[in-house]
This record gives sequence, structure tokens and C-alpha cells, in this order.
Amino acid sequence: MTSNTERLILVQLRISSWSGQKGLQKSELPQAIVNGLPPDDLARLGQKRLVDPKMLNPFDKIRRRAHRNCEMIGVNRGAACYLVPEMSIKDLEQFLIDCQHEFNKEATEFVSQFDAHVEQWLSGFGEWKDALMRQVPDSNTVHGRFSFDWMIFDVMPSAESSKSAKESFDKELESARSKLFDEVSEAARTVVDTFFIGRDYVTQRVIKDHLMPLADKLSGMSLLTQLALPLSRQIQDVIEGLPKTGRIHGNGYSELQALIMMLSDSDRAEKHAKALLNGEAPSLFDLTALPENQAGSSMAGIDWDAIEDSIEIPDQPGTPDSASTNQDSNQPPSGGFILSY
Repeated sequence: MTSNTERLILVQLRISSWSGQKGLQKSELPQAIVNGLPPDDLARLGQKRLVDPKMLNPFDKIRRRAHRNCEMIGVNRGAACYLVPEMSIKDLEQFLIDCQHEFNKEATEFVSQFDAHVEQWLSGFGEWKDALMRQVPDSNTVHGRFSFDWMIFDVMPSAESSKSAKESFDKELESARSKLFDEVSEAARTVVDTFFIGRDYVTQRVIKDHLMPLADKLSGMSLLTQLALPLSRQIQDVIEGLPKTGRIHGNGYSELQALIMMLSDSDRAEKHAKALLNGEAPSLFDLTALPENQAGSSMAGIDWDAIEDSIEIPDQPGTPDSASTNQDSNQPPSGGFILSY
């Protein structure tokens, strides 16, 4: 096992709830409708709702919150599994315990009012009510459908693994590294779309709720790839230079623009991290390259297409040690951005 993986943990969320639905059968439909349906091997009938879907919203919200928290600190590996740093496990488990208590409380409350929920919902469907009531499961069965749990695994290849199994393990880690940069860029694009487009300032909440967690995630996942830590430090350095209270505008806003746009492109972020790792200091933003009336202004006024066209980042084959500076930092692209690698 490599040193990059000896403190990585796999967390699998095991959350389930009653769907509130039951399969619709042809026998429940008028014959005139059945005659017009396609054959079974072509299409299936849908589901019928036995309770108001809104009554199940609390369980969906808790589930989404648990997944979102795991993704904030780790990398999504599918099947409700997340690769997270071991140092985050204690806090994550406490968060999941709190979610579990809330989930179980909601389940108990839902089941205690189950008959009333069903009666209220089905009463609005007249002639269908009696037929549907016969298919409603009892409350004990429904209660058993609600479950909130998780499992934690160490990430390591077996000492007895075959060569092919070890190669598969290495491929999985490489996929996880790529996924990390994809998740970072997706989060950055969400920040751009939500808080930057059409504005000339951001609030301290953007820093606290979005950029600092992103820096923490990258720092923790430096166990997965050495490229994560330089990006984390870059974010922290930018944040450190910003005002600690009030709205952020002017030069500080412009610097955040450059940072978040770099992070929103996974390839660009990776190349930027390689340059930082090699001891280079690629500039994110040069205020002197902006027209005076554009510095710190709304992103809506910047020609992003021109910026993208003007940035030429060469391929960086091999390890980060092979990265080199190929762009003349004295020739900034339009819009004030300098991304040299």
C-alpha cells in the first residue's frame, strides 16, 4: 500500500425509506384502458401513491444532507460510497449520528400518524379509495422500511492480491484522483453561477460556506494526490488576503474571480497545482491588465470567451516534476488573467 492511501477511509451510507408507492397492476384499470396498453415486454405500468409524497420529504432532505456532507470532505465513488481522510472520520460520524437520530425521530412520528396520512390522501380519490386501501401495508411493515446507517472500511489492497487485482486497485485510485478534480470544478462552477454572475461583490458567507470547505476538502484529500495540497493552500492564501468583515468587492473580488474561474476548470486546476508543486508561482490575476473601470466589476462585463481563447496551457505529460513554465508571464491574456505553467 502506498503512503498516499494508508489513511484514507471508505464510508458507505446505507439509508432507506418507504417509497409511499406500490406497483400499478393491469387488473386495477378499466378494460378499455388495458386494451390500449403496449405489451409487457415493451413497457411497464408505473406506481400508485398511497400517501402524500410531501409527507416523505423530511427523509429525502436528511438523506441529501448526509450525502452532501460526505462529498464536502471526500470523493464520491458511487454506490453511496465516499473516500474520506481518516482525520475527518470522528466529526463525520458525529454528524451522521445526529442525522440518524433525526431520521429515526421522523420515522417514528410518520408511523404514529400513518393511518391518518393514508386516509387523508386517499380520500381525495373517490372511487379509487377502497381498492387502494386494501393494498396499504400495516404500520409495522412501513416502519421496517426506514433505516439510516453507515459502514466504514479501511482502503488497502490485500497482501494476497494478484497482480491484476493490484493494478485494478491502482486504477481505482487514479479514477478517484480524477474525480476529486471534477468535484472541485463542479463546486467552483456552482459558486460562480450562484454568487458571481451579474454581481460586483460577494459576502463573507461565500467564503465561509463554500471556499473554506473546498480548501479543507483538498487538504484532506492530499492523501490521495499531492496536487491537492497546493490548491488548498492557494485558496487559503487568497482568503487570508481578503477583508474579514463586510462585503468583498474591488480588488479582492477580482482576485476571487480569478481563483474561482481557475478552480472551475478541472484541467486548468490540475495544471495550476502542478506548477505550484514544482515551486513555481503562477499568478492568478493582474489588475494592471484590466481596464480601470473593469477591475472589481461584475463578471457579466468580462469577455470570458476572449480570456479562454487567449490562454494557452501546454500539455504536461508525466509526473508533476516534468511541469515547466512555458508561458511568458509578461504577456497577460485579455481580462487581466495570467495562468502560466
